[in-house]
Amino acid sequence: MLHQNIEEMYTNPGGTFVVPSRVVAFKAHQIQALLFDWDGVFHPGTKDASGGSTFSEVDSMGINMLRFGFYLKTGKIPFTAIFTGEQNPTAQTFAQREHFDAIVIQAKDKRATFSHLAPQFNLQPENAAFFFDDILDFGLAAIAGIRVYLKRNANPALNKMVLQKRWADYITANEGGQNGLREGTEMLLSCMGLFQETLEKRMQMHPEYITYINLRNALQTSILDARNF
Repeated sequence: MLHQNIEEMYTNPGGTFVVPSRVVAFKAHQIQALLFDWDGVFHPGTKDASGGSTFSEVDSMGINMLRFGFYLKTGKIPFTAIFTGEQNPTAQTFAQREHFDAIVIQAKDKRATFSHLAPQFNLQPENAAFFFDDILDFGLAAIAGIRVYLKRNANPALNKMVLQKRWADYITANEGGQNGLREGTEMLLSCMGLFQETLEKRMQMHPEYITYINLRNALQTSILDARNF
């Protein structure tokens, strides 16, 4: 009944569980890393001449909540990184502000990027959740433990292929730039049965949250260029 209620909560607004939510929950308990594409995930994909883009504080809260939820479950903050195919100054600023472990720029082949970083950070693909939106991301999505695809209504053929080929575990109702990222983070917390605890302890500034945020804010962000790999 729990997972039936979760599926209805997310599918009624238009989300799609490509695999059952109980399978997402099982895989979520193995996750040790959170990986994010940038363009089309944190914003709609538009940028100015300098390469500047945008992000949403709504999505930022969702990511922080997800990291805190994993901390409550495991006592550790999951490795968190952005893999972007371009040199995105806004992405770098965001990663540093949020104390991600790393941002990799010029990551044209995200699967190869992951394989390069895996030994350094003790990562395994089956222990990674990947949030993505477009064609260049499918190499990494093919090996990630959990795949959250932020759909875009402008590419119905691609959306259909993702569903038919089961190239994702969950397809968001909302697009990048329209808080699809927040949807995906709350979906994972819900599937793991951690949403209420995470929410309440964040609201209360619970001692566990204070400990978590101090540990998070002590993290230094590695800025890496995939062309040097």
